[in-house]
Amino acid sequence: MQALQVANQIAEQQVQQIMKLRQLMLADLQSKQAFQAAQIQRQAASESASEKFFTFGGRTGDGRGYQAGQ
Repeated sequence: MQALQVANQIAEQQVQQIMKLRQLMLADLQSKQAFQAAQIQRQAASESASEKFFTFGGRTGDGRGYQAGQ
């Protein structure tokens, strides 16, 4: 009888440890997802800024340009 009680206690501890491990694995996955999302967001912002910088937006001003001496 005592051996059964010890076996049950061991089994219960194993279940608790597996549940803790599962929680740690989920937390790890969530942190990795957040890191990847931040990287993707940073890359998208950089590409957007580059595209905006290198895209010609048309002429601004009155269109006359600069003429020396006037």
